Amino acid sequence: MFTRLCALTLAVGGLAAISASEPPRSAPVALPAAPLPTVAPWASELPPGFAPPPTTEVITPYMQPITPPGDLSASTSHSEDPNAGPMILPTAGQDQSAATLLGAIAPPGWQPPQGPVGEPPLPGQLPPWSAENPGNSGGTIDPAACFDCVAGSIFENEPNCSNGYIDATNGGCNSNPNVFGPRLECGDSVCGTYGTYLSASGANFRDTDWYRFSVPVATNVTWTAIGSARTRVFILSATCPTNTIATAAADPCQPATVTANLPAGDYYLFVGTDAFSGVACGSRYRATVTGTPCCVTSAQPGDVLENEPSCFTGYVDAFNGGCNSTPNVFSPLACGQTVAGTYGTYLTSVGGPIRDTDWYSFTITQTSDVTWTVTGEAPTQLLLLNGVCPASIRSSASAAACTPTTLSVNALPAGTYYLFVATSSFSGVPCGSRYRATLNVSTCCQTVPQPGDAVENEPDCATGYIDATNGGCNSTPAVYGQIACGQTIAGRYGTYLTSAGQSFRDTDWYTFTLTQTSDVTLTCVGEATTRLFILNDACPTTSLGTVSGPACTTVTLTVPALPPGTYRAFVGTDVFTGVPCGSRYRVTLTSNACCSVPPFPGDVLEGEPNCTTTDAFNGGCNSSTPIYSRIPCNVVVAGTYGNPASGTRDTDWYTFTLRQRGAVRWAAIGESPTQLAIVADGCPASVLANTTMAACTVGEINIVLNPGTYRAFIATQAFSGVLCPAKYRCVLQSAVCGCPADYNGDTVLDLFDYLDFVADFAANAPNSDYNGDTVIDFFDYLDFVAAFAAGC
Repeated sequence: MFTRLCALTLAVGGLAAISASEPPRSAPVALPAAPLPTVAPWASELPPGFAPPPTTEVITPYMQPITPPGDLSASTSHSEDPNAGPMILPTAGQDQSAATLLGAIAPPGWQPPQGPVGEPPLPGQLPPWSAENPGNSGGTIDPAACFDCVAGSIFENEPNCSNGYIDATNGGCNSNPNVFGPRLECGDSVCGTYGTYLSASGANFRDTDWYRFSVPVATNVTWTAIGSARTRVFILSATCPTNTIATAAADPCQPATVTANLPAGDYYLFVGTDAFSGVACGSRYRATVTGTPCCVTSAQPGDVLENEPSCFTGYVDAFNGGCNSTPNVFSPLACGQTVAGTYGTYLTSVGGPIRDTDWYSFTITQTSDVTWTVTGEAPTQLLLLNGVCPASIRSSASAAACTPTTLSVNALPAGTYYLFVATSSFSGVPCGSRYRATLNVSTCCQTVPQPGDAVENEPDCATGYIDATNGGCNSTPAVYGQIACGQTIAGRYGTYLTSAGQSFRDTDWYTFTLTQTSDVTLTCVGEATTRLFILNDACPTTSLGTVSGPACTTVTLTVPALPPGTYRAFVGTDVFTGVPCGSRYRVTLTSNACCSVPPFPGDVLEGEPNCTTTDAFNGGCNSSTPIYSRIPCNVVVAGTYGNPASGTRDTDWYTFTLRQRGAVRWAAIGESPTQLAIVADGCPASVLANTTMAACTVGEINIVLNPGTYRAFIATQAFSGVLCPAKYRCVLQSAVCGCPADYNGDTVLDLFDYLDFVADFAANAPNSDYNGDTVIDFFDYLDFVAAFAAGC
C-alpha cells in the first residue's frame, strides 16, 4: 500500500504529500542491578531437589456455559415498503417474467428441473447406551432439522451412517477399539449427525456419538441435545465398560437435558437416537455442555489463539518459551488483545519435572499504565519483565485456579517488555490446560480488530516492498480493496525504503459504490498520524475531500451529496518516515443512504461462502444442478448477497413445506435494494408473488398457499454495483410449516396423523379440505393418503 504518487513528495490529482519525521523514541529505563534468585521465577525446568507434592492435582479443563439460543424474533420491523408494488399472482405464459425476476445472470437462463436426491430412512438394547438393538423399533421421522448450528459450534465430522457402517470416529465404548469425538470444553456446542441402520448381519443399529470432557473441581454439569429425531443423552463414567451417571430423552425438536453434580475428574458425554430403526442417517442434532461453576471460557470471538502445540514428555518449546528457549522465542501481543492459550507440566527427556512457560512481547511508545490479567485452570504465575534475556522482573503476581488475577505497573516507560504466564507448580497440571490473558495499556489505540471487522490481509511493508494488494493509483497496475457501506476494515500501514533508498509510505485504497446521492463519512483510528481521502475512481485521481489527525485519535472525513457512482476511500500515514510497518488502523465507511444489517445473536446463519459467479450452495434454479437451503419457519436467517461480477447477482433460494393450507409471510431487510419472491416447486420457476424494497427498508410478501413445497427467493435488485458480501436478514412465518402429511403438526409422521385426518374428514371439518379446492370430498382423502404414503 504505498504510493509512487504519494511516497514521492508530489501532489498529483489533489494528493498532497506531507513530510514529517518521527520524534526519537525514549530509551528503556534500566532497573538497578539486583541479584537474581537461584531459580528464576520464569524458569520452565524445576531445580534439583524439588519434591513433588504428596497428591497430584488434576487440573484438566472443564467448560463454561454459553447463553443458549433464545426465541428468535420474527422480524426486525413490521413496516412494509410503501413503494413496493402489489403482489403478482401467476398468470398464463408467465415463465419469461419469472426468469427475468429470479435470474442470477442478466439476461438469465434456466436449467432443466432436477428433483432432490434422497434416501429413505433405514433401520439400526443391550446397555442403554448400546449401538445395537436386538429388538425392533418402528416409525419414521421428519428428517428436516428444526434448529441450526450456533456461531462457534464444533462440527462432529463423522461420515453419515449407512447399511453395514462401522463407527471408527466417535462410537465410544460401542466401537472396537474405543474411539471418541473431540474433548468438549465449558460452553462448547457440537453439531453432529446420527441415524439408524442395518449391520452387515442385518441387526438394527444406531449411530452413537461419544465425547470426552473433564471438570477441575466439583461442578453441576448440564448436557443438552436437540435433534430431528427422538434423542437420548447420557453422562457416563470415563471407563469402558461404562456406568450411567444420568440420562434423559426427548421428542424431535425438543431439548433432552440432564444435569448432574460431578466431582473433579474425566467423563463421557453421549448423544444418539432413542430408537434403533426408522431414523434417516444424516439426521442432525446440536448438543451443548455447560457447568456451574465454570473455570476458563473457550476462546471468544476476537481472541488471539496462542496456537502452541500441547506439551508432552520430552517436549522442547521452540514456540514461545521466551528466555527459557534456545534461541529465545516470543509471541507478539498488541495492546487490548486477549490471548487464549494452554499450558501444563510434563517430564523432560531425562525424566525431570518441567512446566510450559509462555512469553509474550509488546512495545509501548510512551509512558503508560499497563495491566496483565489472567485466568487459568491451574494455579498460575504472572510476570512482567524487561525486554532482554536474561530478564529482570518489573512486577509479579500469583493466581489461584479459576480466579482472575491482575498484575499492574503504573508509569511504565516507553520500550519493549515481556509478559509471562505459566503454572505455579512443576507437576500435576495436564498439558493442554487452558488460560485466557488480556493486555491493557492506558495509552493504546482502539485499533485491535473487533468481531465483525473485515481484515485487510495485505502483507506488512518492508524495505523494497511493492504493493500489489491495494495500492490504488500508486501501484502499477492500479489495485484496490473493497469496503461496503457500514463496514469496518482492520488494516495495517507504515513507512519504508524502496530498493533505491527512497522514503515511501504504505497507502491503502478501497473501492465503494453509491446507488443514490449520499452523504459519505470515512472514520479512522490509527497508531500513527493518519491521512484520509475520498477520491474519484480515475487514475490520476481527484480529491473530493481530505483530512488528517494524530495517532490514537478518531479522524473523520465527510463529503456531502456524492452522486451515484464508484469512488475510492484512501487510508495512509501522514508522514513518509518513522512509522513501523505493521502499525494498525480501523476504518469505517458510513452513509446516510446505507445501513448495516449485521447478524443478531440467535440468528441462523445462511452459511454461503462469499458470492462468486458459480453458486453451488443455494442458487436454486440458477445453479447448474438446482440446489436450495432449507429455511426453518419462524426463525430469522442472516445471509449475504451481492454482485460477484458485472451482470450477475447472487440469488438465494430457500425451500419450505406446508403441511396444510395456510398463510405465509416472507419478509426481509437488506443493505441493498432487494427482490423477494415466493416460487412454486420445480424448475423452470413459476413466481407466485413478488415484491421489491429499498435498501434498509423492510419488505414483505403475504400469501395463502395450499399444502406442498415452495421456494422463498431473495436477491439484490441490481445486477451490478453491490459489493459481496452485502448483508440481509429474513424470516419466513407460517403456522402450518412442516411435512404435508404430518397432519397434527407434531413433527412425527405416524398413524395418529392418519387417524386425525380421518376424524376431521368424517366431521367435515374445514382442515380436511386437504387439497385446498374449497370442497371437502373424496379427492381430499386420496390426496392425503398419497402424501402419507410418500412420507416426509
